[in-house]
Parts: sequence; structure tokens; C-alpha cells
Amino acid sequence: MTTTSSLCWCRYIPSKKHTAERVISAIKRLENQISASVGAIQTDRGRKFVNGVIDDYLDARGIMHDLSAPYSPQH
Repeated sequence: MTTTSSLCWCRYIPSKKHTAERVISAIKRLENQISASVGAIQTDRGRKFVNGVIDDYLDARGIMHDLSAPYSPQH
């Protein structure tokens, strides 16, 4: 969700092996749509989100990766 527009995205990911490519694609698509850089994303702590591919991409782009607290399902 963006803080200025309240835009929220949800994307289907068919399997965990596609997660990194889909996250990176979603960030690029969002940046094109809003004509601005993404400053942060928030995910859970699953390996599908915390891995070298995503971490390297986020670091290279200067995007913060906020992680939810362990064992804290959304209500």
C-alpha cells in the first residue's frame, strides 16, 4: 500500500520458486504506474521473501525490506 494513494497490490504466485521474480516484477510495475521509486516493502520472514535474489535487488535499489514480527498472523 502506498502512503499517498492507498494503492494496494495483491499478486498470485503459483509456487514458491516464482516468488523472487514476481516480487521484483511487481516493484517495477508499481514504480512505472506511480512514476516514483518504491522506498520500502513489507513481507513475512519466509525464505521465499528473505533470500539472496530479493535482498540483492532491494539493496541495489535502496529499498528497505520491513519484516513482520515472527509468529504474528494478521487478524
